[in-house]
Amino acid sequence: MHPPAPRSVRHAALRLLAGSTGSKGSSPPRRLPCRAQVLLEPQRSALPGTPITAPAGASNRRFEGELLGFSLTQAPWRQRSADITQYHCAMPLKHLTLLTGASRGMGLAMAQQLLRHGHTLVCISRHRNAELAQAASQAGTTLEQWEQDLSRGEQAARALRDWLTTQGPAAFASATLINNAGVIPRIAPLSASEPADLANALRVGLEAPMLLTAAFLGATEGWAVPRKVLNISSGLGRRALASQAAYCAAKAGMDHFTRCVALDEAIKPHGARVCSLAPGVIDTDMQIQLRGADPAAFPDRQNFARLKTAGQLTSPADAATRVLAWLERADFGTNPVADVREV
Repeated sequence: MHPPAPRSVRHAALRLLAGSTGSKGSSPPRRLPCRAQVLLEPQRSALPGTPITAPAGASNRRFEGELLGFSLTQAPWRQRSADITQYHCAMPLKHLTLLTGASRGMGLAMAQQLLRHGHTLVCISRHRNAELAQAASQAGTTLEQWEQDLSRGEQAARALRDWLTTQGPAAFASATLINNAGVIPRIAPLSASEPADLANALRVGLEAPMLLTAAFLGATEGWAVPRKVLNISSGLGRRALASQAAYCAAKAGMDHFTRCVALDEAIKPHGARVCSLAPGVIDTDMQIQLRGADPAAFPDRQNFARLKTAGQLTSPADAATRVLAWLERADFGTNPVADVREV
């Protein structure tokens, strides 16, 4: 049997959930870390966790709120008193992270580092990653892997919006979307590029992040918890590169739509914080493609080869650590377009 809640907790609970026992003019805090539910009923008591059924004609009111890191699930109410005599402790809410492109490279490294206590991770990729599933099982953390082709961004956005709506505004302590997925088309001048390659690069690299961001912000608009959107950009969105018009355009578009969203969210009472972040030069499959390109079609090939031989490429794990550290900065979103190499 659970012990009685401390008096200060009982009084705080009543002020928050009933709004009738605090000092005159006082108001409950607006944001607290954990969902609480109290079934209020005159002159009844029950063991914690036992449903309370009101007798015919009795006043039976249900309140939901947030309180001090634990959940008051079914507590008796004595009218006009400031006493909750029994309570039931529940697990604190988890932090939700939604991550695209988590099956390999820096995306996989970020996913691995996000498999930690107190977090729920939802990965959206073309393929499930068995290694990641095993790591989640060993860590005892919550992981969902959605198999989704992000060239079909509208379908992905609809699924995300529906899932978030089902979860509801009191399900998580915070919510973060990381748009990491991206592809480079065949390395060639625009005049020699295939339309399907160009379309795919723009759909995955720009259209899908925009649609997912819209779905995320729309579905969580009323959530009274911290919300963030982190778009993984590139220095190539800020510096032109021959034979990569589609990739550079997608990243430049990502930077600019992030600036627009930052303006949208800044005027809202509980607006999300957003940032388009260049993660530095990372030793991934993309670098292999660039180093292996035909020099006649790709004038910068030798520059990318030198980065590798000079040891100037960051490992996916180190890059993920730096990106996630940026996400946790107190000033995250102050500059909507940033570079992880900035001090």
